[in-house]
Amino acid sequence: IMARRLIAVLLIFLLALSIAACSIQKKDKGTSGSNQTSTTGTNALKDETTDTTGGDKDTSEPAGSDQSGSAADESGAKEAMETGLSMGYRTDIVLVYKDSKVTRSWEDHSIPESPTYIISCRSYSPYEEVAKYYKDIISGLTILQVYIDSEDSYHVDAAINDQGEVSVRVDKERYEEYSEGAKCNVTLMYRKPKKAELPEGYRTDLLPVMEGSRLKTSAVRDKGYDGIEYTAQFLTTKGYEEVVEFYKAITKSLDQHIEPERSISQGTVDKVWIYLDIEKLPEGTKYSVMMIDRSKVGLD
Repeated sequence: IMARRLIAVLLIFLLALSIAACSIQKKDKGTSGSNQTSTTGTNALKDETTDTTGGDKDTSEPAGSDQSGSAADESGAKEAMETGLSMGYRTDIVLVYKDSKVTRSWEDHSIPESPTYIISCRSYSPYEEVAKYYKDIISGLTILQVYIDSEDSYHVDAAINDQGEVSVRVDKERYEEYSEGAKCNVTLMYRKPKKAELPEGYRTDLLPVMEGSRLKTSAVRDKGYDGIEYTAQFLTTKGYEEVVEFYKAITKSLDQHIEPERSISQGTVDKVWIYLDIEKLPEGTKYSVMMIDRSKVGLD
């Protein structure tokens, strides 16, 4: 009987030990699973935000140890800064041709109120194709002057109503073996409009401004005993003949010299010497005025 009781006690003790051991093992397993879930979640977030390849990133090296990557970033930023477009350049007016590579971009603030933005590019399309592209754009603007229009070079200035002026130059690449495959070079310029106003004292009663004209530049200068000099330059989309006809009647008392593409009138009215120069443009007309008011100095 005593032996049976001892065996029963031992069995109960062993059963208690077994239950305790299972409980501890289960608790350890639960803790391990919790840690694994947390680590996986952190890695998933890190992969989503920093690893675009989808693989595991080695974080054993300290931050900043990859000097080659840092140098590449600085080089890329420098290249973007050197070849990127100037902030003020109007790509909505004159676009950079589709396959062109910008080689230089800079700004000219020598006239603060009318800054100029310039871009140099290399194009890998044939010269004829690039030149035609820009000719089509310029055809919709007021052409101020055509410098060159040949089989290997095109250079023109144009005005965009009250939005400023542009200049386009396309040159055929003569040394393709040294140009990395580029077939032509392009230089684009955009100049912001300078806000111009007729100076106080300008005699519009003697020489009115034709309706539809845009004042491009104006200035006033005191010439001492010679009087006060006023200058102004205007652009209009109206035809040359229409502008000449408008001012012909107004300046009939002046000496007039009218030619098919340029007209000049000059003389004195009410002690004001007037010089009017009307010039035909490929698209529209440009006319310049100079007045010297001598009424306040007693000179004729």
